[in-house]
Amino acid sequence: MGREHSSGQQFVVGDLIKGYEILKVFDPGAYAFAGKARAPNGQMVFFKKYRRPGGSSPWLGGFIDYQLELKRKIQSEPGARNMCYEFVEFFDLSQHTKLAKLRAFYQVFEWIEGGSDLRQMLNQAASSPASATWAQRVLFAKMLAQGINTIHKAGVIHTDLKPENFYLIPDASLAARYKLRVIDMDFSLLEGRRAPWDGSGEGYVGTPGYMSPEHLHGQVPSKPSDVFTCGLILSELLCGTHPAHVHLGSDEAYEKAVKAGRLKAIEVREPIEKVPDLPFLNAVLNGCLRPEAARRPTIEQVLRALNGVLESWDGQKPKVATPTPSPIPPPSLEPAPSPKPAAPAPAPKPAPVPAPAPNVSRVTLKGPGEPITAAVAQIFGRAHFKRWGEEFERFMSNEQFRVFRDASGNWMIEHCMGAVNATNVDGTALSSSVGLRSGMTISLGRTGKCPITVNVSD
Repeated sequence: MGREHSSGQQFVVGDLIKGYEILKVFDPGAYAFAGKARAPNGQMVFFKKYRRPGGSSPWLGGFIDYQLELKRKIQSEPGARNMCYEFVEFFDLSQHTKLAKLRAFYQVFEWIEGGSDLRQMLNQAASSPASATWAQRVLFAKMLAQGINTIHKAGVIHTDLKPENFYLIPDASLAARYKLRVIDMDFSLLEGRRAPWDGSGEGYVGTPGYMSPEHLHGQVPSKPSDVFTCGLILSELLCGTHPAHVHLGSDEAYEKAVKAGRLKAIEVREPIEKVPDLPFLNAVLNGCLRPEAARRPTIEQVLRALNGVLESWDGQKPKVATPTPSPIPPPSLEPAPSPKPAAPAPAPKPAPVPAPAPNVSRVTLKGPGEPITAAVAQIFGRAHFKRWGEEFERFMSNEQFRVFRDASGNWMIEHCMGAVNATNVDGTALSSSVGLRSGMTISLGRTGKCPITVNVSD
């Protein structure tokens, strides 16, 4: 504890701070030092020590109270609690040492092993479109909107939304194969309550390229400010580009484009299941980018539009009548088509492919070894095909592609996000699910390795 003499002092591996043992130290941020630590109960945690506000900051006490209220609001709203990192503990060093002048503020959060953020997914998809199917992009869009909607319901404004602040945690039990966590809420705002740092010269935290017009003008961010930023991220997911893509190389150019309302219109590139009128959805999404905060949709309206249950907005109605409003389906709770493998070993045992009953539609995959047949939805990967030879074992990922039947009973195939090599059907890399028919060839990568012939029988 002796080293911990001020908020500006970086901790090091081996430090013991209020019973938390520092195991790893990360690169410092502008506002805090961070690392991995072991809690007194043995639990791994994400450990943060604030540089700003520092021990001498006149608004440190108010900031601590503000953070405690933020924690209370998040944890009292079930949806928000499930979408955000778990708050483990906050504490002020002066409360745990006899030297009351030695002040530093700490936050402790749950530690999540593995995973990646939405930015990494978008970057991978930009270089390898087949790495994220259209269905996954849509699910991520719904999950993102759902996450911010739950936070807004709790009376919290994030203020610094960007792809890096949506963390994706692998979870094979979900249709999207990932669950989402909204992170980095240190300087989020409580609706209707003045921030303790207001007027201190700190301003409001935001990221160039992801700030609303009012945020850029120095005004206090509000819920519509989050909606504006959500619109930018939804465009990246559903259109493949940021609305100010050509301006992102310069912060000044981005600001000019936003303030002048010269952002590229959002046009969702493919149909979305259960969305009856794509132009209506595009109108709602483009409404997120309006310069006037009061004229933007709420995030709940955006979420309803993505689910095809928004009846009207801004005097417009979808061309096809929508059903009576019903609860918004939580995208992160949709069941996955198949169970998670027992262990994520480099070459896990393949999930057993059920033997098809007579006269049941099935897909047979033929290669250099014994054919493999599926009569139900199935994820295929290395463990299924490695017996066909070294090339299949080398180039197949543990989860490479999935076959399933759509609502009409037609067999479909889609690429599994995270597979190293693209999945091709008749030489074209999969970017969304496509129908299967006899005679098709499945292969991997740009050179068409590991050819597999498809046979569909009734």
